[in-house]
Amino acid sequence: MKINTKKIDNNKVEVHFEVSAEELDRHIKETKTLAEASEALIKASWQQAVQKEGLEPIGPAQTSIEQIVPGQLAKFKITAPVLPEIKLPDYASLIKEIKKEPAQIKDDDIEQAIKSWQLSKSKFTTLERPAEKGDFVQVEFSSSLFPGDQPQQDRFILGEGRLIPGFEEQLVGLSANQEKSFNLTYPDPYFASHLAGKEAQFKVKMIKVEKVEKISLEELIKNEGAAETIEELHQKVRMDMEHQAQHASEQRWRQQVIDHIAEASEMELPTTLIEYEQMRLIESLKRQVADQLNLDFENYLNKINQKEEDLKKTYRMEAERNVRQFLVIRALQRAEQIEVSEDEIIQEAAKIKEGMTPEEANQVDQTQLRAYTRDALTRDKLFQKLSSI
Repeated sequence: MKINTKKIDNNKVEVHFEVSAEELDRHIKETKTLAEASEALIKASWQQAVQKEGLEPIGPAQTSIEQIVPGQLAKFKITAPVLPEIKLPDYASLIKEIKKEPAQIKDDDIEQAIKSWQLSKSKFTTLERPAEKGDFVQVEFSSSLFPGDQPQQDRFILGEGRLIPGFEEQLVGLSANQEKSFNLTYPDPYFASHLAGKEAQFKVKMIKVEKVEKISLEELIKNEGAAETIEELHQKVRMDMEHQAQHASEQRWRQQVIDHIAEASEMELPTTLIEYEQMRLIESLKRQVADQLNLDFENYLNKINQKEEDLKKTYRMEAERNVRQFLVIRALQRAEQIEVSEDEIIQEAAKIKEGMTPEEANQVDQTQLRAYTRDALTRDKLFQKLSSI
């Protein structure tokens, strides 16, 4: 078989095939008909070209038969979209400029985490009276400065000062289902700098007022078997929070690395991949709407006064960003020659299944699990190597 590959543009290739009369006749004998022989021959030829040329198709291939007659040389061509070539920058220099943030856990963070755990195990009793300081309240609120004035919900002990100054005082005296509007100014400085010093109108609805009977910390750690002493509990919580903070720091560093390299890379984004990613984002939204809002997607679109095509346009920029990062990671994996062995995939997949219930483990799609495991291991190996630069 003679294979000649020609790149049409950065995202598409055209592969010309010439198959001898003898090989064509052999396929006809094996499949009995010329049509079946043609299909089998084209499939085998394309697979061989993909392996030989190192092609990575990203969409369906189109076949054009130029000549296929028994006893004669067979000619055909296949055109297919493929992953484009990426011109990476001097990424070693870029990576050296990006520092990992140290994981810092304050004593107040530990105290707050323990209080939240303690609160989650406490007894709650619904109250019919207006809210007072010390009650556990659930509220829905919106601000004139929130995007789209969308309402949010929060639950907290009234009077602990979790929200901006003056907000919780406005809730005292509200009963369930009562509403109230008021103006407050965000403090300056404020962690969300775009809100610092600005005045906003708030609309609040009291959802529920509850009395809290807190369980003692000593009784709680005894019942839960979390620790032998309160001091040991603090140590365990600190270790857990430090581990989480280190993980979060690592993820932020990885994202910064990819963002910087992607921005400095030269590439042409394939329209095929962008459209796939747009649809993936919309499918993810559909699942969220069904699971979290318990809404039919058509009803959801009517409520936000949009069509699915409008959402597709909205997701265009996010889809392009995701595709760009995907292509950069693939290019880095090739440049750094990152490989994952079969044993590593099997061992890691087994660990993942150990964290599942027996029912979940039986229902898991083995092909998807394998693909996910390979991808996760490859990424981890890549960033471990980049981290050593």
